[in-house]
Amino acid sequence: MCIAPQKLDRVRALSLDGVVDPTVTANDSLLGQVTGFEQNLQAFLKDCKARSSCLYGRTGDPATKLTALMSRLDSTPLKVGTRELTRALAMTGVLVSLYDQS
Repeated sequence: MCIAPQKLDRVRALSLDGVVDPTVTANDSLLGQVTGFEQNLQAFLKDCKARSSCLYGRTGDPATKLTALMSRLDSTPLKVGTRELTRALAMTGVLVSLYDQS
């Protein structure tokens, strides 16, 4: 059975998630995203260090503590119930939170 394609001359709804500059290479786009993540992470760590309410900032350097945690997760994933928290999962959790300015 063959169904002939219909001519579509209307669009009921269209959602545009974001604008992509077609002149920017994929590598340059990725570099921009990674740079933004790094800037947001540094801002978060600086803010954490300045707040007594931030657990990682109470004693020592929050960046050093985060790096040490990630290194520990490389060698020994953290058991959470029946699952394990790996470095990759922890990094995803950190990166996702960097999309939110708060």
